[in-house]
Amino acid sequence: MSRWRIRPVVRGEVLAEKSEILVYQEPGIKVWVPSVVWYLTDGPNHVLVDSGFDDPTSAGASGAGYSVRAHLGLDEALRRVGCSPSLVTTILFTHLHWDHCGNLHLFPNARLLVQREEVRYASAPMDFDASAYNSPCAGGAPAWLGPRLSFLDGETEILPGIRVLPTPGHSPGHQSVLVDTRGGTYGIAGDLFPTNENAHYGERKEIYPPACLDYVSWYASARKLICMCDILLPSHDPQLAENWIPADEAPTRAGSPR
Repeated sequence: MSRWRIRPVVRGEVLAEKSEILVYQEPGIKVWVPSVVWYLTDGPNHVLVDSGFDDPTSAGASGAGYSVRAHLGLDEALRRVGCSPSLVTTILFTHLHWDHCGNLHLFPNARLLVQREEVRYASAPMDFDASAYNSPCAGGAPAWLGPRLSFLDGETEILPGIRVLPTPGHSPGHQSVLVDTRGGTYGIAGDLFPTNENAHYGERKEIYPPACLDYVSWYASARKLICMCDILLPSHDPQLAENWIPADEAPTRAGSPR
């Protein structure tokens, strides 16, 4: 088993509708949720899953008017967990919504990897979705658009112990990341499961979707990821955002609260 270690790094917080996180629940209620960047290392290799939102003064404007806040830059947040941005050689995007793919100027040595289907849709999404992507078709200039971007087609091993799994639903080309550690396989869910509550909602502890473009695809993706990992790591969960995920931690059942 690989000895990858996983560290959540909080880029900042986004003020979101509760009904976007748990669809149809508590409409009109807004909550601050962390924007989490996942730092993976096995010693010589340094990988990020997602890269958070850009500078707070511009991120909200490019993200359909969301309010955002951050106490420090992503570069400083990474240095506090022992990673210099110049060491990062790979960034895996779960998807290309504005709050998952910013700050790319900090990583001059990183290749950018995303599912081809996500790029296809993000380049010309439906009109109501264009601001979520800062899409070129609506006059946007997303930082990921350029020669560093490489396409993935389906399930792919990125490095020994790290592989991506297509999990469409929230967006057409969404992917999750499976990471093997001495303690088991972790599933970095992206917005397939924004919070742990999505993975065990209500008294019956059933999976429950966030806002999605395709709820049928989301359900199939959610069941698939749960079956393929020991622990789910959501993208916006306040509890996980504060915890180190040690390499030798004994896993519990996928979807279980920590």
